[in-house]
Amino acid sequence: MKTINEDGLMSSTNARRNQSILVIGAGVIGCSLTRELARRGCEVTLLDSGEVGNGTTAASFAWVNSNGKEPQSYAELNALGLHAYERWSAADRKRPWFHQIGNIRIAHGDQQMDELETQVARLQEIGYRAELLPLDDIAEMEPTLNLRSALGGAYFPSEGWVDTSLMCSILVNEAIESGARFMPYHRATALTENGVLVSNASGIDEWFSSDVTILTAGNGIRLLTPAIGVDFPTLPTAIDASHEPGAITEHPTVGMTCTTTPITGGPKHVIHADTVSMRPSSNGGVTITDHPTASQWDSADPALWQVPNALLDRARALWPALDSAEISTATIGNRVLPSDGVTIADWLDSDQRYYTVATHSGVTLAPHLAETVAEEILTGTRHSSLIDFGLQRFNDLATEVQFQN
Repeated sequence: MKTINEDGLMSSTNARRNQSILVIGAGVIGCSLTRELARRGCEVTLLDSGEVGNGTTAASFAWVNSNGKEPQSYAELNALGLHAYERWSAADRKRPWFHQIGNIRIAHGDQQMDELETQVARLQEIGYRAELLPLDDIAEMEPTLNLRSALGGAYFPSEGWVDTSLMCSILVNEAIESGARFMPYHRATALTENGVLVSNASGIDEWFSSDVTILTAGNGIRLLTPAIGVDFPTLPTAIDASHEPGAITEHPTVGMTCTTTPITGGPKHVIHADTVSMRPSSNGGVTITDHPTASQWDSADPALWQVPNALLDRARALWPALDSAEISTATIGNRVLPSDGVTIADWLDSDQRYYTVATHSGVTLAPHLAETVAEEILTGTRHSSLIDFGLQRFNDLATEVQFQN
């Protein structure tokens, strides 16, 4: 019988160095983990059903922060992710993907200003860098931002954004240089006692066997784990069978980010306003998003494609320099949402053959999770920051792992 350890503190005297590891999912977490494990001497194979960084990671706004995260252990975990980016950048100049340019939040209305003041005070109490900004200071920092209807704002200087495409590409290349193997267009279809069944681009099935398999495939994890008797606790991505425009789901997962054509005089910081968020883009344009707007529709609903121009209109109201810009790309994805809203990082089985990582904050957490999960897999030591993020907290999770052939 295979059971999930109740205390979540799995340890082992047997190091796994030089053992084979299969990573399923080449998003920002999978790429970070593959690079970390390969440089520590493991034989690593990374599989993905598409190209590197091309799933949910590609649709992320990629805002790196620990701003307003709850509970406190989750806020601390995200802060460690932010610190890991800072360490990686300081130690190696070949980390050009992290842009620590700060985040400005704009308040329009008394209620928003009151909420922002409360938020800043709470963050300052726990040592997170945050300060209130009068309009004159915001105008000096962002001189082309339209502040006519704003009352004030706040500044979070440690925050920034990540070019996830560049990050994933560089990390995978470094992993390959360290001996790892990357196999795009290979979709994992089943977990069995004989290994992982994988279908390649030609539709040919093949078996992959390894000492450890790490599932970092986001929402795809939920499709794989029933084969071993586990109902993985992330929310389903299908939201409304009728696809009626404007239908609201109980658990909205759809996210969309849009990037404009290049402009002159774009934002110098990450900008958050009431109905739109913006940041610089690597193409010289502006990346814009607003989750509540996109999440009203299922990803298959044609009405979803009204969102890019709606977001652009909102962004133009704040940023007149966007008047001549158009939408260059729009990317949709289903956000990975554990059923209690926070990260999962744990073994699926007591034999420690399958490890899972699933989180909504994948971009922020990727470097920290890469280091701590690699350490746990290789040495059996679980980092203190992961103690609250094991599977034992889900009482309804199947506790007996049974392979189904």
